Amino acid sequence: VFGVDGPTPDFNSNVERFLAIGSMLNLALMLFNLLPVPPLDGSRILSTFFPGLRRPFMTEQGAVIALIAFVVVFRFVGTWVFDAASRGSGFAIALAARLFGVELSGA
Repeated sequence: VFGVDGPTPDFNSNVERFLAIGSMLNLALMLFNLLPVPPLDGSRILSTFFPGLRRPFMTEQGAVIALIAFVVVFRFVGTWVFDAASRGSGFAIALAARLFGVELSGA
């Protein structure tokens, strides 16, 4: 892994891949959690500004509707969230590399 001249290119590529996947997953989970669907934090944030939005989901029927909404949002919005997270993490890694003077391998 480490040669006389420092880390090998494979090691650097693996570290870049690890950082890219880790940052992409973190951004995806953050974006998904901010969606205004009742089990997620986004609905709690929205209900802070509009308290009437919380009441319908406090019943048993409302919990079923919230679950259905969650599944529908996850199914149709999940792809958009992961695409946005992938682009955002790529930008963040490129920016960090530029700030710290690190050359990325591009793999």
